[in-house]
Amino acid sequence: MKNAPNGENKRENNKKERLSPRAKRLLDQFHLTELMWQAIYDFQRGLCAICRRPMKKPNTDHCHLTGLVRGLLCPFCNRALGRFRDDLRLLQAAVAYLLNPPATIALGAPHYGMTGRVGTKKQRKLIKKMKKALDMQQKSVVPS
Repeated sequence: MKNAPNGENKRENNKKERLSPRAKRLLDQFHLTELMWQAIYDFQRGLCAICRRPMKKPNTDHCHLTGLVRGLLCPFCNRALGRFRDDLRLLQAAVAYLLNPPATIALGAPHYGMTGRVGTKKQRKLIKKMKKALDMQQKSVVPS
């Protein structure tokens, strides 16, 4: 735009200044207008493209290498993709791991531990409750 007349540059700058912060970010980061973004949102029916849950705060997902805008994701799915660095080999390896757990193969059969996240307050309470129940059961079975 160096060769454009001064009036044209000013008009373009004024247009950009009138945009909302969100519209500026979409335009600067993803080269998307709000209408284009809304078209993607409507196409996905307001659902995350991966988990298909309704999105409260949609994230615009894009390839960090090429800039390709891929779609809208919930924050959880967007972070998950980021953790795998968009590497299809890692994602495929994760799927293979979930389908064929090495522990099941090594032990010859599935082995089940406690459910839930390890080390949480909820899990510690459950373990304590189960130990107490087991102790009560063992005391009632004591031979006389």
